[in-house]
Amino acid sequence: MTNSTVFARVAPRLANEGWPVFPLVPRSKIPFAGSHGHLDATSDPALVSRWASETPEANVGLRPPEGVLVFDVDAPGQFRRWRTGLGLELPTTREVRTRRGSHLYYRLPDGCPALRAELKDGETRLVDLKRSNGFVLAPGSVAASGKLYRLVRGLPLAALPTLPDSWLPHLARPEPKRRQSVSGQAESSGSGDPTRLARLLGVKRPGQGRRGFLRWALCEAWRTFGDDPPQLERALVALEQTALQVGLDPADVSGLSEWAARQHADVKEPTT
Repeated sequence: MTNSTVFARVAPRLANEGWPVFPLVPRSKIPFAGSHGHLDATSDPALVSRWASETPEANVGLRPPEGVLVFDVDAPGQFRRWRTGLGLELPTTREVRTRRGSHLYYRLPDGCPALRAELKDGETRLVDLKRSNGFVLAPGSVAASGKLYRLVRGLPLAALPTLPDSWLPHLARPEPKRRQSVSGQAESSGSGDPTRLARLLGVKRPGQGRRGFLRWALCEAWRTFGDDPPQLERALVALEQTALQVGLDPADVSGLSEWAARQHADVKEPTT
C-alpha cells in the first residue's frame, strides 16, 4: 500500500460512512489554493469521487459533523494525568493515532455551551478542540514527517458516545465579565452584524496584516458581543472560518481565538 493514492483509497469510504471530507495538499494540512478548505467538506459520493480522480494523492481533511467534538490530543501522558487528577472519565470511542498523540471523537450533549479552542495545563497545550468550524486529518492521511494517521479503534458516526456533562465546565469558553461604562452602568452588548468583522478580514490582501487584524477583530467581537452569547458565537465562528479561508495557519487561528477569550475574561470591573 503506497502513500501516492491516499485520497483515492481513503476518502470514498469515509464519505460512504457519512463523514464530510475534502482534499488537502499531500503530506500536509494545507487546503489546495482556490478551495474553501473545510467549508468544502462533503459526504456526497459523486463529488468525493471526482476529487479522488483529480487529486488521488491528496491528504484527507475531515470536518467534524455538527454536534461532534474531536479531542486532538498533543500530550497524551500529561492529558491523562490532568484528567485523572480532576476525576474526568472519557468513554471508549473512535480513536485515530496521530503524529504526537491521538484524535478522540465524541458527540456533544444537548445544550452544549460555546467551547474553548484548546485545553491547557499551565503553558502546556494538552488538547485542541475540533468542531465543525475546523477539521482534522482523517485516518490514512500522511504527515509531513511520513507518519501515517492510523485508525486504532473504529466506530461509526451513529455509534459515537456522548461526552459526559462533567466535561462541559472545563471546555466552555470563559464567561466574559461585564464592562462598566463611565456612568457606572453595565454596558449592554453591542448591536450590529456579527459577521461584519469577518467580511473585513476576507477582503484584506496578502501583506496587509491579516493576522494582526484577526487578533484585533477577535477582541473586538468579545468587546462588542460579549454579553450576547449567540451573537458572539456567530462572530467568532465567522472570523475563524474566514481566517482559514484566507490561508492563516489553523493552529495559530485557534491559539489567537483562545487568547482573545482569556483577555476578555481577565477584564476587571472597576471598584466603586
